[in-house]
Amino acid sequence: MNTETQQKSKGNVTQPKVFISYCWTNQEYRDRILLYANRLIANGIKVVIDLYDLKPGQDMYAFMESMVNDPSITHVLAFLNKQYVEKANARQGGVGTESQILSQELYEKIDQTRILPIFCEKEEDGKLVSPTFFKGRIGFDFSSLDAENDNWEQLLRTLVGKPRYVKPALGPLPAFLKDDFVLPDLPTNYAFDRLKPFYTTKQSAEDIARQDYEDAAFEFLDKYRIHKEPTQAELSPWDETVQKKLNELIPFRNQFIEWLFLEIRSTTDDKKLAERLKPLVTRMIGFKGRPEDLKSWHNGIGEFDVVDTFLYEVALYMCAMLLRFNRDAVLHDIMYSRYFAPLANNLHRRQFCGFHELYCVGFSFHNRNERLKLNRIDLLADWIKEHAVGRYATFTQLSDADGILCLAGMGLSSVMNYWHPRTFIYHRWDEEGVSIFRAVRYKEFAQRLSRLFGGKPIEVLKQQVQESLKKHNEYLNRFDMHFGAAIDVSKWGTEE
Repeated sequence: MNTETQQKSKGNVTQPKVFISYCWTNQEYRDRILLYANRLIANGIKVVIDLYDLKPGQDMYAFMESMVNDPSITHVLAFLNKQYVEKANARQGGVGTESQILSQELYEKIDQTRILPIFCEKEEDGKLVSPTFFKGRIGFDFSSLDAENDNWEQLLRTLVGKPRYVKPALGPLPAFLKDDFVLPDLPTNYAFDRLKPFYTTKQSAEDIARQDYEDAAFEFLDKYRIHKEPTQAELSPWDETVQKKLNELIPFRNQFIEWLFLEIRSTTDDKKLAERLKPLVTRMIGFKGRPEDLKSWHNGIGEFDVVDTFLYEVALYMCAMLLRFNRDAVLHDIMYSRYFAPLANNLHRRQFCGFHELYCVGFSFHNRNERLKLNRIDLLADWIKEHAVGRYATFTQLSDADGILCLAGMGLSSVMNYWHPRTFIYHRWDEEGVSIFRAVRYKEFAQRLSRLFGGKPIEVLKQQVQESLKKHNEYLNRFDMHFGAAIDVSKWGTEE
């Protein structure tokens, strides 16, 4: 078993143990090396160095040899100065003994990363001093205070196996490469080759890049769908599995939301923006629930809550960002459009449906609340608030979007069904900006709300909302909240 496989780990972080090899040049240099050792220890790195670990009566050369060969030593840090180089090249003293062992390992294991050179001095020509057997090896420049500060973090990252740059997972080929094919030798090829550019140039590189990102995003998200029955370990308890996977998805969720943010902010034409977002909504709805290849599942545990929660959050952010950038016509279009999408609860028959299909009940969150006796009103609402990304939309804007989608589902949009405004459990205490439902008492904001629902006169809209509140009162007042009291329809448009 090699050294790297013997390293002890905590989580994904390697617990390193290093041996420091250096030359006893003078007291000032020894103090410098000891400072490095103490700093490594303070940063959680186990250090073996003669100044601490070589005891009176021990054989110095045997100690050095044993440390270099010790399998528990994950890295050997060779601090190189001119005296080290001279003794290493001449095979003199303790450094000579260590260098013989180090050079043998370097020559035998060309790709080794266990022995790390630390360059402490430069030649007069500016080159880093190094013994012959270290030539060409990549190390860390500690030849000046600035260089040391620049490279310290990288040294720590190397020791614990947490590099700054991590190669991403291999993505799919771009669409234009997948679609290319070689035509057989036909007499029409020449004429067709002249004709084809007139069609292909109509699709911009921007459109291709956008489609490539969307395809890559859903291909990645598909890895978090349930394609086979979960194991017993995953099911016990399932809410823990959901929380773990949702936390894994946060960086991707933020990237996906940032993509929508850039689309909404940069696409100034409302019609064009709606034409881009509605096919995306259709694709999102088709990703909810169980995939076609899953034949059995467990009702009531929230088996699909990982992807369903992701899509629910994205839907809220989409609407909240449209509100933020005053894209009221686009939000109206999204709420009033029908989407021809496969629905998991209809055995994947394509159906016309409304935006409400992206709502997430969140059984796993409810079960978690009960199992852990957390006594929270709504854990899914807690999740949304705790993980809100304010640079794209504040929690107030998310809550406003939630309330508007609720109104649409109460009958203001004929294509939408119920949408519980679960984030309104926080609405009365939230201080992150002014809510449209607080400002709607002013006529300017009342008119804006009116535009979101088709431009109805505000008094007509108020009457319709009040009737819907009475009709759906029991449905609305879940999660220990009173939606009607929070939006206070009677005051809409009463002030200039």
